[in-house]
Amino acid sequence: MDGPDDLLSLFVGTPPPQPPSPGVVQSAPQAGLGGHPVTGMSPVASLILGDAEAAGISDVHHAGVPLNAPEFTYKVNDTQKENDTPPIEAQPITMYTTELAMSLARSVAVSRTFIAYGLKAGQIRVLHADTAVRALFRGHGAPITDMRFTSMSTDCDVLASASRDGRVFVRQVSSSNGGGEIEEKLVLAFTLAQGAQLAASSSSSSLGSATGATRDCPLVGDGTPAVQLAFVQNKSDVLIVAVDRYVVLVTVAALAVSLGVGGAADAAALPTLDPSGTMPMGASLLLTMDAPITAVTVNDAGTKLAIASNGYVHTYTLDGQAVTSRLPKWSPHPYSPVCHLSFLPSSVSRDEILLTGGAANKQIKLWTYGDSSAINTQTVNFISTEDDYAGGNGVEDIERYLATMDSPGVFNHVCFDPKRNMLVVANSRTSAMYCLVYRPEMAAFVALAEYELAMPILSLTIGETDDSEKVPIFCVQTQSIQHYTVSVATSEASEEGMSSAETFWRSQVSSAIASAAAATFPTKTEEASASPPAPVAPALLTPEALLRSSSDTVATATSPSAPAPGPAPTVPAPAPSAPTVPAPVSSSAPSLEDGGLKLLTRTGVASTGVASASSSAAGDGALAAELAAAVKRIEEAANKKLDRALAKMQDAAAKAEKKREEAERRLIESMEKRVDKAMDRTSKRLEEVLNHAVEASSVNAARTMQAAFRTCLAESLVPAFDAAAREMMGQVAKALVTSVGMTSAVSSSSSGASMTPASSAPAHTPVPSPSPMPTTSMPMMPAPSGGTIPTPAPPAAVMPECLRSIAAQLGESLTAANFNEAFQQVLSLTDLEGVVYMCRTCEPSAAAPELSQLVLLSLLSQLNTYMQEGKMMPGTPESSAVLSWIAEGSEAVDPSDQQFSAAARSILDGLNQTLRDTLTSVPGHADYDAVRRSAMAVHLALRAL
Repeated sequence: MDGPDDLLSLFVGTPPPQPPSPGVVQSAPQAGLGGHPVTGMSPVASLILGDAEAAGISDVHHAGVPLNAPEFTYKVNDTQKENDTPPIEAQPITMYTTELAMSLARSVAVSRTFIAYGLKAGQIRVLHADTAVRALFRGHGAPITDMRFTSMSTDCDVLASASRDGRVFVRQVSSSNGGGEIEEKLVLAFTLAQGAQLAASSSSSSLGSATGATRDCPLVGDGTPAVQLAFVQNKSDVLIVAVDRYVVLVTVAALAVSLGVGGAADAAALPTLDPSGTMPMGASLLLTMDAPITAVTVNDAGTKLAIASNGYVHTYTLDGQAVTSRLPKWSPHPYSPVCHLSFLPSSVSRDEILLTGGAANKQIKLWTYGDSSAINTQTVNFISTEDDYAGGNGVEDIERYLATMDSPGVFNHVCFDPKRNMLVVANSRTSAMYCLVYRPEMAAFVALAEYELAMPILSLTIGETDDSEKVPIFCVQTQSIQHYTVSVATSEASEEGMSSAETFWRSQVSSAIASAAAATFPTKTEEASASPPAPVAPALLTPEALLRSSSDTVATATSPSAPAPGPAPTVPAPAPSAPTVPAPVSSSAPSLEDGGLKLLTRTGVASTGVASASSSAAGDGALAAELAAAVKRIEEAANKKLDRALAKMQDAAAKAEKKREEAERRLIESMEKRVDKAMDRTSKRLEEVLNHAVEASSVNAARTMQAAFRTCLAESLVPAFDAAAREMMGQVAKALVTSVGMTSAVSSSSSGASMTPASSAPAHTPVPSPSPMPTTSMPMMPAPSGGTIPTPAPPAAVMPECLRSIAAQLGESLTAANFNEAFQQVLSLTDLEGVVYMCRTCEPSAAAPELSQLVLLSLLSQLNTYMQEGKMMPGTPESSAVLSWIAEGSEAVDPSDQQFSAAARSILDGLNQTLRDTLTSVPGHADYDAVRRSAMAVHLALRAL
């Protein structure tokens, strides 16, 4: 790169600045400001073009939208947003490439002095914020899952880090000479047994996507549950470590003494802590949950603990290093895991507001809770209209969409800035960041602003600064470690929008939160032992006191010792200790279980005008009685008004409960209908498949029976009849040969003396020599000299020339039914015509079982070669004989013969492939059924091997 402007285009996503265009404001370097200590860039490269504040424009650009409803849904891919994307300050820290992965790991942490971020192999890079001096911390053997800074003193920070393999390190980080070399002091290091086991199991098995792991566990990288950390208080050495189902409380100094540090940083030297067993001094098992922990947080005071597990939020009270009481447990997000927890400040509730994030933090909710209940006060949903809502945009579809971790449109990281009261939400799917402005005095978010970035954010945290109007955001992106600065004023909505949102929350939410916060939930023991409240002395003159004062004045005036009449007496002021009569409390006053405020005391009602009138008519008892009646009527009217208000509240609660029950009923009915439809579709499809299978089976069965019948005829009946006929004709032929031979000898001797020339000699058939073999499977019968011999049936096959030399031996072997010797003689000649002749001559069902494995495998091999060379013509007797021998021969293969098992598998594999090629390459094969039967026999023989 040539200059800082080119570097700016890489990090910010804008091209290098060209000559100024209309409407684009560029910042010039300011005098007295040097380049950035880490990147060496000038201030012009640390601002996105168009920054209003840097340009000196006084008018603030309000880019936020008002949040003036209890539930607000923000579409992240809406291209027609009302407000333009606001400017944002960007300051690259360093270039570092990170693979884009949807992970909830917190791999960056900052303090006032240092910036730390995790590398791919588990190392931690630490930078000095002022001098850009860097250091590399080693020890972790897997990617970082959580990092936290805490300040122990002004010149020393403590960094706690955890990795996917269960290793936890606590280090003191400091710099010499106010910004020189970074010094590392290892305070504590150990390995969590559960973390190491989970890392080993995840590396040995393929978990696939984030949804392959358990539904309720946030995933880090390949699916290993994250080891999470939380300091109980800032500047404290008490650390909470959450792994799997366990919450461990660690006192760093005490555990360091128990384990001994010794500077060891390799895995072999790290001691192991097993929360399920006995742990050393300084570490204690705080809680054990029923399912893996997905989020953990502690409030700033260190008195409240919140844990998310199995879709539920569990809240506890902390006292020092122990859990003193268990507060409510509830499920904040239907069908969804809880991926984030944070305590938010509130000035209208006795406790902090709890923020929860659902699956992938697509749904953000605020909760106020007491000792036995929790109330959802605000909900913000982030959705993408490009994602699949499971078939529609109804309430059920949206809830199901919000409960999925792997939606392609939204995957949010959440971090809250308590100093500027800003919630930062970064979407890794769209390279966007959303800032929500929070008002503690209303306990609600009042505005939301979207900022477009050039690269997606993979992890983020909030930095420390004294500026109350600027939010410093440090984040890990795909190509850099970046520092963004967001203006609170810019993130707010317009003046009209902010007024609308604040008015709504003041009137609708704050009163409800204040009522819930003021209510207490006493136990039954406390209610039974509680004494009624002591009466409170009224600050004003009550009618009863006025009546008593008037009576005392009248008695004094009419007593015998009274002085002479004088000026009209005045009403003395009541003494501070004058007794009062507390007003009755209506039995219909709202109770705390009904959500109202308890009416402890009521004082009398009086005014200056009433007091003056009573003084002027002190002796008038009727006036006093009238005043008392008026007071009673006022109290009754007030009680009736309270009763009506309570009735309305109860009616509203009943309606809300009815709506909830109706929603649950509709949800159940919808689920039942969907299940019924799915069952119907499945049943119909199954029925169709079964019918098709039955039809196919019937057709196949018919074909099989036909093939079996044809095979039986071709292989059993016809060959048996043919063999019997040949045997019979052979016997007849032998007898005829003997007879003809004798006749020929006699004729030759008698005609030798009177031999005539050849031209005139009578024609006769000469006797053949007995040595040559006949040319057919049966001996040829010569015609006798004295007459004509009847012609026998046509021969079954013509003996090939290769077998004439061994015809006698073959005849003897076949006559003796020694098929193994006969086939061995023919196979040794390596002539395929002779092999096919033998297959046609011998019945395979009788001969194949008599062959040895050696001869049988040799025969199958040569028959395979015969088919491969294309010599087998479909529909011929040779084809039928060859296929029959392949089927019978395959069935005769002995799978227990270890000597030829390898050769048998090789030969049968080749034969199986040849048969399959025959079926597929020759459509409508004349011997299709026979080929299929042979292929099945070969397949079964292969399976037997």
